[in-house]
Amino acid sequence: MLRVKLLKNIRMRPTDVARIPRERGRGVMKRIGAEMVRSVHLNFAHEEAPDGTPWRPLKPETIRRKGSSRILFDKGHLLGSIQVVSVDWNHVAVGPASGTEQLKGKVHQLWGVGKAKIKRPFLGFSTKRRDIERYREMIKEAFSLR
Repeated sequence: MLRVKLLKNIRMRPTDVARIPRERGRGVMKRIGAEMVRSVHLNFAHEEAPDGTPWRPLKPETIRRKGSSRILFDKGHLLGSIQVVSVDWNHVAVGPASGTEQLKGKVHQLWGVGKAKIKRPFLGFSTKRRDIERYREMIKEAFSLR
């Protein structure tokens, strides 16, 4: 699961936090969530980790068996399950929606597959696309904190 928390990304006095319009917060978090999903989809499209490291290529026997050289893509279930799974005025979380895809995602993201335990992370903030900086700017703009 990939999360953005509002209060970790802006500096505000506690009294100002209490005055944040909840609907405005929810709106910006929904937009950030959509951007986070788009970023994960780009990781799949470029077959790379969020830090820009290319995923390890499939072995020839794996390509023959599955009939494709696309990494982490058999029928598209994992990629298709990436969505905003939780959103409120102060946070947003993105990840695989279904239980089966959550497990597959954890295997590829954290544990690795095969004897070599090959990891192919896809969830994370892209330094190349400057995700965190873009999300902070979206938050600042929404609350006129420039």
